[in-house]
Amino acid sequence: MGARLFYSSKETFEAGREGLIKNAQVVINQFDTFLGSKDYFAGDYITGTDFIVFETLDKYTVLEPTILENNKNLINWMDRIKKLPTLNKYFNEPTTRTWPLNNKMAYFK
Repeated sequence: MGARLFYSSKETFEAGREGLIKNAQVVINQFDTFLGSKDYFAGDYITGTDFIVFETLDKYTVLEPTILENNKNLINWMDRIKKLPTLNKYFNEPTTRTWPLNNKMAYFK
């Protein structure tokens, strides 16, 4: 979701940003419903899928900080992921988020 737009020109990115957020919200709502009250996407145990989805959703919260506001299952799940010991340490480091999310060629960094 969005890689092509992230790497487009400023004009194309700005013109497509709202549509991207709208389309992403549909998928995010589906993720929220699928997750339900489970701790992780596969149930009781964390898998690689959780990390891939986390990274994608984290990027979208940078693009649009309110994108998860109506998805309480995902908000709680992301908090659970962030509290994993190694990630908790990472997210509390002062250097976290000091580098671009995308390559230097991307408009949305």
